[in-house]
Amino acid sequence: MQRQRCRAWLTQHQLPGVRRPRQVVSSRGFFHVSQTCPRCRGAGQIIEKPCRQCGGEGRGEKSSRIKLKIPVGIADGSRLRSSRNGEAGIRGGPYGDLYVVIHVKEHEIFQRDEDNLYCEVPIRSQSRRSAAKWPCRR
Repeated sequence: MQRQRCRAWLTQHQLPGVRRPRQVVSSRGFFHVSQTCPRCRGAGQIIEKPCRQCGGEGRGEKSSRIKLKIPVGIADGSRLRSSRNGEAGIRGGPYGDLYVVIHVKEHEIFQRDEDNLYCEVPIRSQSRRSAAKWPCRR
């Protein structure tokens, strides 16, 4: 699922008296704890009327298809990166990158050793003596 941008972030309003990212400070005795404001999430702005789909985050989910070129002979566990096909940024931020981890399925005949493929072919003893030619299919 890829995330898409929502237009709700366009209708944001500045919190009164706030010029920089907002933090909330709570005090108990001589302990002071500072944390990001849970209302604006540190942005210093809130969305007046958030839509139902994104809840004020400014992004939602949608399905999409992406074409990737998988190189020949890629190893198991390799990662491919697809730029700007990841999740949408919060409140109109840039898209992230999509990483795909490759898992190579075992073949019933061929065994792989790095870039080489091997297989065992039984031959009859008569064929060894006569130096027969073996047809090869692709």
